[in-house]
Amino acid sequence: MLNYLKIFITQPKKIHQAKKLSFWQAFGLVIIISGVTLLPIFTQLYRSYQDLSPSLADIQSKIPDFEIQNSEMILEEDVNSFIYEIDSSLFIFDPHGEMSRETINKNLENGYLMAGGFLENELYVANQLNEISLPYQAVNGLDQSIFSGSFFTQFLAVFSLVLIVSVFTAVILTSLFTALFVKLITLLNGYKYSFGQVWKIVLAAFLIPGLIAFAATLLNLNSLFLTSIIRIIPILLAVYSIFYDPEKHSR
Repeated sequence: MLNYLKIFITQPKKIHQAKKLSFWQAFGLVIIISGVTLLPIFTQLYRSYQDLSPSLADIQSKIPDFEIQNSEMILEEDVNSFIYEIDSSLFIFDPHGEMSRETINKNLENGYLMAGGFLENELYVANQLNEISLPYQAVNGLDQSIFSGSFFTQFLAVFSLVLIVSVFTAVILTSLFTALFVKLITLLNGYKYSFGQVWKIVLAAFLIPGLIAFAATLLNLNSLFLTSIIRIIPILLAVYSIFYDPEKHSR
């Protein structure tokens, strides 16, 4: 497996060799890619946590008592929606639905590493590479005590577990949908690959963009343009590698 990983990262032309992976090797590759995908997310999450921690008491003072009950936010007193700016992050409290996901994501164009908070029907967090949503149905019982230091740390731990499961699921679904598109390209060109082979090749093609995203995060080079490029790289790498596969016209 290590030899395969070395090939997938250093020799893009040979990514097509992923078609030889066994099922369990492919499953292991899903886990590895999920880990690589999580690296930039957790890096930004840690930075935002460092920014947010000193401001928890101030944020708590601005938010009325609330509790998530029956998938709804119940407020002790009415309050206007607001945005709290913390260095490279934005915390949003919007129980009245005045801000959409699109509005929040647009703020990321201004150089913020992460933005998110309590929206009308969900707990939402996004950076320039990924986004995650927890409907209030999944966090019933949550209240303003989340902003106390110890509880906030515990919440982040649970949130991280949810994030891991979400990313793992997203890697599988995204790779399957991408494989469908690449499979169509192979059919149009008369290349004889099974869907399983194409899926494994696509999986391998996710490694390089994942590492690029991590490097961009470390260097603070994230942008919506770079994110758009990173998202199409797996397709380009998969098709590029298949083109150089000497066995593309035979099983």
